[in-house]
Amino acid sequence: MPAYTRLPNVFAWEEGGRWYYVQDRSAAPPEAEEVRCFHDGLATVLSINRGTNGAFIRDALPWAREGRL
Repeated sequence: MPAYTRLPNVFAWEEGGRWYYVQDRSAAPPEAEEVRCFHDGLATVLSINRGTNGAFIRDALPWAREGRL
């Protein structure tokens, strides 16, 4: 089992079948939700907690496009 490094929370959303995230809430779309962020030495892993229906998202991409909103 890999060792996970806890990173600051991010704001994540799914678009076109891919997950994206940003650290700044003002840069995120309205549908983004605050999630926990980890790194396992190979990839970024997002932990989405929805009560008993949580998910781990591997290989989410940092949002790099300007002016989305």
